[in-house]
Amino acid sequence: MLLKVQSQDIAQAFSDYRQAVADEALAKTQLERAKILLDKGAIAQKDEEVAEDADTKARITVETATEHLKVLGADPDHPSSVVEIHAPVSGVITDQQVTASAGVKTLDNSPNLFTNLGSVESVDRVRRIRK
Repeated sequence: MLLKVQSQDIAQAFSDYRQAVADEALAKTQLERAKILLDKGAIAQKDEEVAEDADTKARITVETATEHLKVLGADPDHPSSVVEIHAPVSGVITDQQVTASAGVKTLDNSPNLFTNLGSVESVDRVRRIRK
């Protein structure tokens, strides 16, 4: 792992996901209650259909929230707004433009936010050339 980043987008996506799951549970309970009441003649068919529609929409909202988390690279089963960034190759950090817990800016005139990663082979080649 190269670094960890706190993502506000993932935090919001987890909040939306948890709310969607709670809404789905409520809609399911209301649908079950509406079916019982319909069987006993206590409500009209249209009221049961409204509860069924709400349940369907709640399930779709959960599916959408789950897909949004996956698009952001998060796992719905492990809620965390921290994203781990892994280096594409193994090596040694040779230059770092940020410090621990530092805030960073993007899309402006800030310094390069990337970390330079040199592989052991490239460092050895530089060392041999200098000798």
